[in-house]
Amino acid sequence: MDKFMLYSLTAGKKALQDGGVNEDVMEELDKTKCGVLIGSAMGGMKVFNDAIEALRISYRKMNPFCVPFATTNMGSTMLAMDLGWMGPNYSI
Repeated sequence: MDKFMLYSLTAGKKALQDGGVNEDVMEELDKTKCGVLIGSAMGGMKVFNDAIEALRISYRKMNPFCVPFATTNMGSTMLAMDLGWMGPNYSI
């Protein structure tokens, strides 16, 4: 997993803790109405750079997930999936 996603997961969970959203509160939430919004300039650069290096050898060596993992919304997606939230998911 790219550091970008790890930072997103960690920062998102810390933000919930800081906001007083503990496990008891999480159990009461309607997860279909809970969403994630994260601001980022770029997604997973390591995945993107690894794909470029692989492409220099052969297109067959490229990870098929390099484009989705390099997008800015992947951090919010991973956090939403980890929390089980199914509401709106955006990156700005």
